[in-house]
Amino acid sequence: MKMKIVRDDSVLHVVDSPRILAFIGFAAGVALFGARLFHDWAAIQQHGPTMGHMFALMFGLIVGVSCWSWRDFQFDKSARKLTWQRRRLMWARGGEVPFEDITDAALEPKKLFLATGRGNTSQLVLRTTQGAIPICDSFSSKTQKHCEEVAARIREVLRNPRA
Repeated sequence: MKMKIVRDDSVLHVVDSPRILAFIGFAAGVALFGARLFHDWAAIQQHGPTMGHMFALMFGLIVGVSCWSWRDFQFDKSARKLTWQRRRLMWARGGEVPFEDITDAALEPKKLFLATGRGNTSQLVLRTTQGAIPICDSFSSKTQKHCEEVAARIREVLRNPRA
């Protein structure tokens, strides 16, 4: 899912909720479950589903739910502060950062786990005096233009609160 920007007079609101990994994990679990059912159909008719069948289904559900994430960044122009939250199933992080502590919104290269070096993978981050805050985990070169537009809009709000 593309990052969504909601603009009003006093707040720039950036929301990112990628669901593709959750969908892939869930679909993989359902496919494993279906393949296991198809393979063992005769045994299932006699004895019912086994633990292996339930494991395949639970695997997909667990992977799907654990990959779900939600990110919410609210740039309050009048208070000149950022309020942010990042949520996953089992944890949430967040905080408030004054605009004067934010030095830039930038795209940074990001190496994915077991990446082969192919492709153009980056992440959009807010650089602060305390370190970087990722806005989106990663994206392909196809969505890079959209992320550059989001970064430009954030920089505009940080430099000019009336923007």
